[in-house]
Amino acid sequence: MKDLIKYYSLTLIFYAIEITIFKITHTSWVYDIFWLNLLLRTVLVFFFSIIVRNTIFKDSKFFYAKIFGLILISPVLASFVIKLLTLIYPLVSLVILKLIGDLISSILVFIILKRIS
Repeated sequence: MKDLIKYYSLTLIFYAIEITIFKITHTSWVYDIFWLNLLLRTVLVFFFSIIVRNTIFKDSKFFYAKIFGLILISPVLASFVIKLLTLIYPLVSLVILKLIGDLISSILVFIILKRIS
């Protein structure tokens, strides 16, 4: 439980940065929203994984080998869910759909990460 609290405390910091950048750029982004979210999540997940490794999973052996797949899957999963939600619920705010999609992918990634490390 302590690790979960640490994990989501760090997540909130990174997520505040991500949401801020997303809100600023999504109105002027000319490409599909999938690509904006994928780009933001990929960059931030990379930095997040370094900090999580040094704070929560410091005793884990081969952490980066284990998390590499998740670093690739997480942004794609979150972007896919957001894209799907925008198609299903086109009248709902994009930022709310992003929050839901990111929450779903974050929970899945944490569960997988805890099991493999």
